[in-house]
Amino acid sequence: GLVDSSCPIIIDDHHIGNVFTGQMLHSPLTDEKRDRFQQQAEQFGYDKNKYMEALENVPVYPREKHEEVLRFLANIAEQITDSGLQKLKALEQTNKAIKSEKFFHDLADSIDDVVFVLDKDMKYIYWNDTCSRLLGPSAESVIGKPYLDFDFNKGFEWTLDIYREVISSGESQVFNSSFELNNQKFEYEIKAYPSVSGCAVIVKDVTERKKSEETLLERETLLRTMAENYPNSYVSIIEKDLTIGFTSGQEFKKQNLDPNQFVGLTLEQVFGEHSDFVKENYLKAFDGAEVQFELFINDQYQSYR
Repeated sequence: GLVDSSCPIIIDDHHIGNVFTGQMLHSPLTDEKRDRFQQQAEQFGYDKNKYMEALENVPVYPREKHEEVLRFLANIAEQITDSGLQKLKALEQTNKAIKSEKFFHDLADSIDDVVFVLDKDMKYIYWNDTCSRLLGPSAESVIGKPYLDFDFNKGFEWTLDIYREVISSGESQVFNSSFELNNQKFEYEIKAYPSVSGCAVIVKDVTERKKSEETLLERETLLRTMAENYPNSYVSIIEKDLTIGFTSGQEFKKQNLDPNQFVGLTLEQVFGEHSDFVKENYLKAFDGAEVQFELFINDQYQSYR
């Protein structure tokens, strides 16, 4: 009889269509076959003459030839599948990139840090609103221009080596920089990240943080100096977990002891049988009470505040 065949087209586990062939005969028409087709034409009410005329035009392919055609069609279907899948994935990646880029731009424009992106040729391809507000040029006047075309980058030529290294290595880098303006020093933390287009850079003003850190270090140094020279005393900081966080004072020198050996010790290790009593008073101090107590320990009467 007449033969049809098809091969499915499947992309990413989804059946999206078929490749069809047909109709054909596997062997030439015989009188017996013609009689059977005439009977079918009468049974289904077809125009017998036109039906038989169409039958005479049906191509004849041996089964082996048909199987060869099917293998060819299967190969075509596979190529269509691979091509379609690649296009589908490329489209998905493009859509993700568009959404990601928009999210990045919206986020970068909403923060107070300087954010810009350089391509592999060290030309600007993104310039956030903070760049324009702090440095002057608009994004439109910067995009497509080389990094060193602008006066505000003079003296920072060395950063280009870092940005190129980030692109070539695919690894982020963090470094610090500073400059003076009107006799005032500004400190910046610069983070450079590899991106699809090149190198994304975030410049954060850490001037106040650096000042705070320096002030804190100065105060800590002063307090340590005061503690080390405080007469006839042990000066300690007790952590919330009731271990020794810091300790110093002139008494350590008198006792020929190294105060650093006590850092990290527990109350039980320091006060032994008196630890429960000491702990009780320290916990009151943690609750905000002003506490004072005395102990006789190491052949000394000691007053604690």
